[in-house]
Amino acid sequence: MYNIEKPFIKDGKWIVFPNTTVSDIDTMDCNDTMAGECYNNKSFKECVRTCEKSPECNFGYFISNTDDINGKDICVPLRDRNVNSNPIYRLRKQAIYPELKGTTSTVFVNKNKYPFPPEQANNVFYMDNLLIKNIETNTFLEKSQTPVFEKNGSLIVQPLQVPPDLSAGPQYVTVNYGDLLIFNIPNTVLIMASNNNTKEMEWISRSVSISQDMAYMIVPTMKGKKIGDNVLYSDEFSIQMGDNVFGVKDKNVKIQSKKENATFKFIPKMKGWYCNNDSECTEIPLEKMIVGKDGIGKYDGLAIGRNEGCFGVCKYKVPNQPYLKPLDVYQDPEKGINILLFILPPIIIFFVIIFFVNKRL
Repeated sequence: MYNIEKPFIKDGKWIVFPNTTVSDIDTMDCNDTMAGECYNNKSFKECVRTCEKSPECNFGYFISNTDDINGKDICVPLRDRNVNSNPIYRLRKQAIYPELKGTTSTVFVNKNKYPFPPEQANNVFYMDNLLIKNIETNTFLEKSQTPVFEKNGSLIVQPLQVPPDLSAGPQYVTVNYGDLLIFNIPNTVLIMASNNNTKEMEWISRSVSISQDMAYMIVPTMKGKKIGDNVLYSDEFSIQMGDNVFGVKDKNVKIQSKKENATFKFIPKMKGWYCNNDSECTEIPLEKMIVGKDGIGKYDGLAIGRNEGCFGVCKYKVPNQPYLKPLDVYQDPEKGINILLFILPPIIIFFVIIFFVNKRL
């Protein structure tokens, strides 16, 4: 379902994905369009144009030949809620929905805002599995009755967004400097929270909702980094809670003054995928990525992504090169018809003239 077809470029701005849909389509349906409703009286070209005219729209989809859905085409220009999530991560083959059988589903995305394919192996996402390393002590977070840092610490945690934006799919949302978040032990209800009496962090059971006063944020310490930027696995940073920061003292995680700033780093404990030189989508632990000056995680000089089907791009990767073959230009069906109508009459007239000339001879 991840190995989607090769897309096209339309009008130099839009990436058009044929026979493609989005995951969890109920969170990207008519209720989520610019006007809160779908259109049934537009062609694909008009659907894209409707999206282009709105400052709130950067992607959408079009379902045509909908014999099983009241026989009407469906235009869905979606409202871009700017939640630090690239909608391309949600692309799937349309065959995942039996309801779309007998139809043609086409997704369009503004490539100037959402690059394809996204090369974000080095980006930290919510719900990533990761280790937390303290730079000053060269130790890693470990679990005991309270959070501690050990030389061989190996506790995997996940950053969770506070409050979570479930509509975007939290696993597709990047962690940014200044975001409110908490750390959770995967497959448990345990989160790392502050004990106001001891000024130490502890593991507590989280409720359904987590209040913002329990959350903390990642704060940049590296030159050139600022609030709002993406947090990268190659970054070092501090973790701030209110007017204080996290620190490590006698192995324990302490809440201390900003003057005693401590720095941390995330270590990914997940898999990525890249197109190898044989044009095969290949699994690779993200720990093995090499990050260059461009901030992109690579292996053997080839960019690593987060999609286990590599978005189908291995089918048109240039052999033995870190490049893709250029995308073809999308041809609007009505444009093809107009061209045909333009060139057919002269051809017909030409053959009529030849016919009468030959008849006279």
